[in-house]
Amino acid sequence: MENNKEELNLSLQDFLYNNGLVNIFVALNNEYFKEYVKKINDSEINFKNVKINFSDDGLKIAGDFQEISELYSLLRKFFYSFLFEKSKNKKGYYNEKSGDFIVESKLAIPQRFGRLGRIDHLLPYFPASKDMLKEILQKFEEFKKSNPEIENESIQHGKKEEVFIWKSPEELGEYHAKKIKEIKKGKERCVICGSEYINYIQENKTKENKFIIESTNLIFDFGSNNSFKDMRTQTQMPLCFMCDLVYKYGLFYNYFNGATHFIISTPLILWNKRIKNYLPNLLSNEHIPENENGTSNFVKTKGEMFFVSGIYSQVLLLMHKIYEEVIKKDRDDIGKIIIYYFTAASDEISDCGIYNKTTYVAEFFSIIADRIVSYTHDKEGRETQFNFFGKLVDYMYQEDLKKAKNVLKEEFCNRILNCLYIDDLLTEICYYKLQKEERSLPSQGYLKDDETKENEKNKINPLYTFNTDFRRVFKSNNFTLIKISICSLNSCFQTKVY
Repeated sequence: MENNKEELNLSLQDFLYNNGLVNIFVALNNEYFKEYVKKINDSEINFKNVKINFSDDGLKIAGDFQEISELYSLLRKFFYSFLFEKSKNKKGYYNEKSGDFIVESKLAIPQRFGRLGRIDHLLPYFPASKDMLKEILQKFEEFKKSNPEIENESIQHGKKEEVFIWKSPEELGEYHAKKIKEIKKGKERCVICGSEYINYIQENKTKENKFIIESTNLIFDFGSNNSFKDMRTQTQMPLCFMCDLVYKYGLFYNYFNGATHFIISTPLILWNKRIKNYLPNLLSNEHIPENENGTSNFVKTKGEMFFVSGIYSQVLLLMHKIYEEVIKKDRDDIGKIIIYYFTAASDEISDCGIYNKTTYVAEFFSIIADRIVSYTHDKEGRETQFNFFGKLVDYMYQEDLKKAKNVLKEEFCNRILNCLYIDDLLTEICYYKLQKEERSLPSQGYLKDDETKENEKNKINPLYTFNTDFRRVFKSNNFTLIKISICSLNSCFQTKVY
């Protein structure tokens, strides 16, 4: 490593880069780094003689380059240690020290990390000669007979003369940190920060490689080679070692649901850091226990305000969480909170969007907060509290459609988010729900006896008012509260109650 004084000024760029700056500083405050760093205050940390300053202008790292390189290695180790997850499935691994086999958890990488879902190129292998490989495979077949949980697993790395060896996620962090043996200056400069340290030498190799943004499809390729690739550049743009790492950290400490990321961003990254400390589950980067599928850190399968079915309902639910956990406690600069969202597939990113109407949606939740609860009664007459707005969102589901069951629900959430009229959707869903009933409602006295008999005779379903429909669906005896709740929505959207 080159030994001289350096100063890296990592200033604000795009939302993913800015999020990476915040996440690196958040990570340095993690217990993992406690024995390595000294916290001076909320915006300054020292690593040996390296000073790390975090401000609304960005991240400044200054000190001896040898020690900056050591800091980089630690951050890289932390990244890969938390990248891998142990799955419920088992796999057989070769023990290169003893020459036998072990059964351990099959390692996986969450689908939200895009191309990293193809984990093979990130795992360690033991190279074997052709004859040795043949012997290992024969022994492994015998080993599988006494370990039926791995009977369908292969120990060979594709068709290569290599076999899988076991390393825990923590050991894999160390393994990948050591892959970068040396960081060197190049002939060009980083397109982000201007640093000359754009080259690196891998372990057991002498050839210099570059950290670059490649000219191919815009996809995330974290952990493999470069941070991401962008077909719009039409050339290979150099990045320095630290900017490459910043982009990698951009996908940490975010809310996610499946392969979809929701990145909370503000122009003031100190405020952004404060928001992350407010929000539950965000800094753990783990799935919430209530999520049975283990694919989200903010969507519960049970006990949620409403069930999500698409991107708009997810954004709406997330905005409600931000309102409850952040805005109600600290209303500073709420209008500057922006949500960026996208889905990271294996070969592209899709469903990219931005939500920046935080002030409006906060006011909306504030208006309906004291009118959002209503009551229903079960068959025994016991009173049960329910969230009216959540029920309203779930009510937009069209269950018997073969396709697009949630189109109306997602459009409803989209209009809520963007302050658009909802009266036509309310009318449409009420008509849809009521026309599916074989009978009308004579017991509730909304029709005269002769009208009821005529409707029953001809099986005609009249279009009741929205209020009437909710009274029937929830069997509520407290019609007034439902009406008040509807009116609170009306006051936000200037819609009429039919």
